[in-house]
Amino acid sequence: MTSVDTESSLLLSSSSSTPSCLRNGLAEATSSLMISFVLNLPHTLIGLILALISVPYSIKWNGKPQAFVISVKSFWWTVGYMKRARAMAIGHAVLLGPNLEDKDLEHELIHVEQHQRMPLI
Repeated sequence: MTSVDTESSLLLSSSSSTPSCLRNGLAEATSSLMISFVLNLPHTLIGLILALISVPYSIKWNGKPQAFVISVKSFWWTVGYMKRARAMAIGHAVLLGPNLEDKDLEHELIHVEQHQRMPLI
C-alpha cells in the first residue's frame, strides 16, 4: 500500500464519522424545534382554521423556519386595523393576503421564528 492510499483511506474513514459533540448538538436542536412546534400547535391550528375560512388557493411548506405558507383570497373576517393586513403569522401558519408586497413573506417568517424561540407568547 502506498502512502497516497494510506492517506486517502484515513481521510475517508475520518470524514464518514461525525463527532459526538456535533451529533448531540443536532439532536438538542431538533428536539427543541419539536418541543416548540408542539407548544405552538394550538396557535397553529387556529391559523389553519382561519386560513380555511379565508378561502385558500395555494398551500406550501416552508422548511426553515418550519411553517405552512397559505395564500388566501381575503381576510373578510378581520375587524378594525386588521382589515388592511397584507399577511399574518399565527403560530406556524403564515397567511398571505391578496395585497401582498415584496418582503411580506420574509417579515412573517421572522414572526414564526419568534414563535419558535418563545412558544407560549
